[in-house]
Amino acid sequence: MKRTIGLLAAVLLVTAACSGGKSVLCAAAARSPSKGAATFVKFRANEIRKFREFVFSLQKKKLSPQEGQKRVRDYARKKLVKAFLDFRKTEAGAKAAQEIDRELIVIAIQVAEDDTLVDRIVKSEKDVKKSLALKLFTAERYGEVENSRKAKELVDAVLRESKAKYPEVYKDAEQILFRVAPEGLAFPEFPDGTKDIDGKVLRVSDYRGKILLVDFWATWCGPCRTEIPSLVKVYQKYHDKGFEIVGISLDKSKGDLLKLTGKEKMTWRQYFDGLLWDNKVAKAYGIRAIPAMYLLGRDGNVISNNVRGGRLEEILAKELGGEK
Repeated sequence: MKRTIGLLAAVLLVTAACSGGKSVLCAAAARSPSKGAATFVKFRANEIRKFREFVFSLQKKKLSPQEGQKRVRDYARKKLVKAFLDFRKTEAGAKAAQEIDRELIVIAIQVAEDDTLVDRIVKSEKDVKKSLALKLFTAERYGEVENSRKAKELVDAVLRESKAKYPEVYKDAEQILFRVAPEGLAFPEFPDGTKDIDGKVLRVSDYRGKILLVDFWATWCGPCRTEIPSLVKVYQKYHDKGFEIVGISLDKSKGDLLKLTGKEKMTWRQYFDGLLWDNKVAKAYGIRAIPAMYLLGRDGNVISNNVRGGRLEEILAKELGGEK
């Protein structure tokens, strides 16, 4: 489980993190017609500004990562969370209660690391459909910090509670489960007619008996490009032992894709349709943020979707052996 984050990452997570062109923070101005929304947006902007200033001030003090993280967490718990809870008690806050609750969940999970607060907020929603939606929202936030246990608990609850009465919610929950806690699940077959950039048919089933990484990425994605040197190294080391990669490119320009894959010696197969976030394969799997990397075992089931930062090679060493 990955819970700690860097100082700058803390700012980015709480202020403007976006995936697929949509804010994961659900800012009230962007999505709510409630009368308290405008007041809440001003309040939120002011509190986030103060939080940013605090984090950047810490960067100048040359603190250890552990001490810096502790101070960020303490600020979030003692000041940021308190400010949002106090505002929620006001007349304007009461009108924007749902937006505030979601913001508090984001802060509690991604910065304050306060699961007790998250549980309290989730349990406070008494409307059944709103409760189901809030649980799924919270599960996705836990997925972002790679807390698959908490994410799975919430999605499993929604699956139980929605199966009989809310089939559309149940379907959403199934898709979210695959994104946040896919370990052990069968990786669905690529959509019919999926072909690689050379026009050859791509099928997950063709890779049975091998270890396969399905990598949803794009040349314009900074974190995706950060992973490339490691991917190339691992591919060269383990390919002859039975390791394969299939890239699902969310690029718009085929030229950009070919230029980068050639330069970086990314010799594995790529899918490309030029549709960015409307990429047909990515949409089939409900991908909303990249990089999204799924490592499949020989049986086609997901081993892990947490394979960044050297984790991939650790798993492959166990599955395929060490040095050649």
